[in-house]
Amino acid sequence: MATKMEQPELDRDLEKIGKIIEKMTDPDPSAWLGRKTGPTKQELC
Repeated sequence: MATKMEQPELDRDLEKIGKIIEKMTDPDPSAWLGRKTGPTKQELC
């Protein structure tokens, strides 16, 4: 395993990790994830 990754490779792998986390996230408490705007105060409470 490489100790240091090149930036494009790191960006690609982090993007993959983010997509996996989005798939695993429960959509009910985080409905705002699919929107272009962030969560409302009500959604965060």
